[in-house]
Amino acid sequence: MSRKRVVIAGGGYAGLAAAHRMQKTIAFETTEVILIDRTSYHQNCTALHEVAVGNSAPEDIIYDLRKALDTKKINVLEAEIVDIDTERKFVKTSKGDIRYDILVNGLGFVSETFGIEGMDTNAFHISNIINAESIASHIQGRFKNYAKTPEAERDPADLTIAVGGAGLTGVELLGEIIDALPLWCRRYGIDRKKVRVYCIEAMDKILPMFDDKSVAYVRDLMHRHGVEFMLSTAIVGCSETGFLIKPHEEVQELKAATRIWTAGVRGSRLMDKVFPDEAKRGRVLVKPDLRHPSKNDIYLIGDVAAFVGDGEERPYPPTGQIAVQMGVHTAQNVRLQLEGKPTLPFVFKNRGVICSLGKHDAIASLGKGITLKGYPAIKLKRVAETKTDWMISGVKNAIRHTRILK
Repeated sequence: MSRKRVVIAGGGYAGLAAAHRMQKTIAFETTEVILIDRTSYHQNCTALHEVAVGNSAPEDIIYDLRKALDTKKINVLEAEIVDIDTERKFVKTSKGDIRYDILVNGLGFVSETFGIEGMDTNAFHISNIINAESIASHIQGRFKNYAKTPEAERDPADLTIAVGGAGLTGVELLGEIIDALPLWCRRYGIDRKKVRVYCIEAMDKILPMFDDKSVAYVRDLMHRHGVEFMLSTAIVGCSETGFLIKPHEEVQELKAATRIWTAGVRGSRLMDKVFPDEAKRGRVLVKPDLRHPSKNDIYLIGDVAAFVGDGEERPYPPTGQIAVQMGVHTAQNVRLQLEGKPTLPFVFKNRGVICSLGKHDAIASLGKGITLKGYPAIKLKRVAETKTDWMISGVKNAIRHTRILK
């Protein structure tokens, strides 16, 4: 009897969590599992903002998929997924077609610019390790250029950093920037008072997932470090020299040599091609057991899944936390399906949300009115990171990458 084949598309939080749990639960005498990813490594996306300003090295937040998994049980294929044929049940890759009996689709996210002109090409995005590294080198390059230019010819835009979006990613990035600024200014002999850091947000508040007291704590911290928030201000374009903003009726340009967009993500664009009728911004509304609405051989997890919990009116936002839980649960359901047993509904257990504010500060909202700030919150974030690493790649890898003591 031929072995059944389970293909996991994507080695992000959801896909890797599924693969790691499957290697403990699947009967490999009768089942083959293949994980396909375009790179050979997993990246800790919740720490990309640290790499973006050089406060963490890339190797601190990535690890080899083959070291994270037992390759005697999970086959890892480094290839680009270019299409999925759901009728013939093939994943089409840059290295050939891969047949599947069950597909676990965890293709992840890409930046969403909502059609804003110039945003794709004229702004930086924090969507992967390569993009993040380029931001750090660019900022320091502009500071260096300012320092070596004759004083009369210096452009203030070289020392201007504009961040689009005051959600979790945007504010965490700002925290890293204010940590790094003293070092950059000393290195290039620049007066810190000449550096301008802006955050532009279309809504009338920052961090809408936190309570007013926590938000006030963040705003006070950022104000003391010179960050200027421009709220209720839409970004309507991005040129080679700045963001085009609309604080009132007239459009004006906020000149900045460094422009970083953090205000939107969506599921993989391949989803729109594979599921043109179901996908909205790269996400498909899944059944309670995380399967496709009409294809029981396809699970959708992580950023490509829109899951509505009991009593909820809209899907949960895509986060690393829910992605890991989806991956673990799907591994269980795949085992049940292979055994011919009924699958189980997914229940999301919300552990709260933490926003880092540089290396040594953070805020946390843990539900039931429980909040933390400062040192306890940043340590809790490090503990949560280590627990996630353990869930998706095992104890040894979690210990190797832990930052609890840093």
